Amino acid sequence: MGSDKSSEPDFNGFSGHCGSEAPADRDSFSVGPIAPLAKDFRARVWRDYRDCHPTESAAVSENTSIRVRRCGDLTKLLADNQTWDGLAGAVPFRQSAWLEPWWEHFGSSLEPYVLVATDQNESIRGILPLFRCQSAGARGLSMIGSGDACSDYVSILCQPSDSQQVTGQMAKFLVNAYHQREDSWDYLDIDGIAESDPVMRGFAQQLSQSGASLHATSEMSAWRLPRDATWDDYLNRLAKTQRRKVRRWSEKVASLPGLERHLADTSTSVEAALEQLIAMHQRRWNAAGQDGSYARPRFREFIHDAAVRFFERGQLYLPTLKKNGRVISAELHFQTAQRQLYCYSSGYEVDCASIEPGRILLVQTLLDLHRSEWPGIDFLRGDEIYKRRFGCQSERILRVRAFAPGMTNRVRSMTWNAGFEAKQWMRSRLGRTPHLTLDMAANQTPSVPN
Repeated sequence: MGSDKSSEPDFNGFSGHCGSEAPADRDSFSVGPIAPLAKDFRARVWRDYRDCHPTESAAVSENTSIRVRRCGDLTKLLADNQTWDGLAGAVPFRQSAWLEPWWEHFGSSLEPYVLVATDQNESIRGILPLFRCQSAGARGLSMIGSGDACSDYVSILCQPSDSQQVTGQMAKFLVNAYHQREDSWDYLDIDGIAESDPVMRGFAQQLSQSGASLHATSEMSAWRLPRDATWDDYLNRLAKTQRRKVRRWSEKVASLPGLERHLADTSTSVEAALEQLIAMHQRRWNAAGQDGSYARPRFREFIHDAAVRFFERGQLYLPTLKKNGRVISAELHFQTAQRQLYCYSSGYEVDCASIEPGRILLVQTLLDLHRSEWPGIDFLRGDEIYKRRFGCQSERILRVRAFAPGMTNRVRSMTWNAGFEAKQWMRSRLGRTPHLTLDMAANQTPSVPN
């Protein structure tokens, strides 16, 4: 139940929608005049060779067994979901079931820029799934899964024991590659990083120490609700008024005539329930004068594909609430193998708002959480007040921008920072809360300007 994203997929470019332009010419690697036909032929040969022979880092330390290469064949990497998901861990938005359909639906005009760390046996020990695009004359790198998908908890994929070597070598690769023709980049823009993620903090510090300029900001937090030992324990830590409401909502399914709760348990019922959720979500936001998250067909198709893949893995929880046979509320959750819930989206019928179908269904989900002894539920990004009232714990979600070394990129960094400070001042003048800022390289607490 993160914040509503209703704009065209924003791939976090330095200026505008970086997916709107085709990548710059990557075939100008030859020196001297070349006949157009010969140049085209050599370009095709080079592309084919590069996809099969990833670029190796020019900055591999002699004291480490980890090497970093840039791989252009993302599809092949994602197809090995055992390796990918083994490194991704339990977070759904890092897993192949999420990123593979994202790439299929949003990646056609994007250039993969995936860093792969391998050991001496050529076993993959880390993956940083980026894409490269061009905007306003600058080459930008962003995380696969960006934009409307609003992926939270993005990170470098690796085992904790390898994180220091992997992040160090990936930072070295980027710092050495920024001015190279084939692997060049000017800025890195990654949104959806958890403040407590030690892997991304270490990566940011390595980039900073190598000469990159860093900017980290936070607009929203993610909210988690760990399961209490018992249902009564959970109720007892709520405020008195909220405790009374939760008890009332928990009894509604049994007390209101015609009210039933269902759980999608077949691929057909998953598709139907998800379509109903989307329709309810859209009607609610359209009634408020907004487009809604699912306004674009491409995004709806992506969510359907991702939901089916998670269902096939046994990692989807999609409950619905019906009144007299009509669906009036639905929730979309992704689950980990340990059954941790990630509540991605929800919807309810506006004309049934008086009976609070969204709250009734949510409390039924919380009852399931305690009956089944699942670890907890993560409501993801968005600072809606109900999350605090239900007893959730917050963690800031960060957007980190890094500008590559060099005078031109230093000017870009200074220009961006001046624009950001001007917007901060304007927010204060308008009575809006300025965005939090964080110096990740200095390991300090986020701050808000006075």
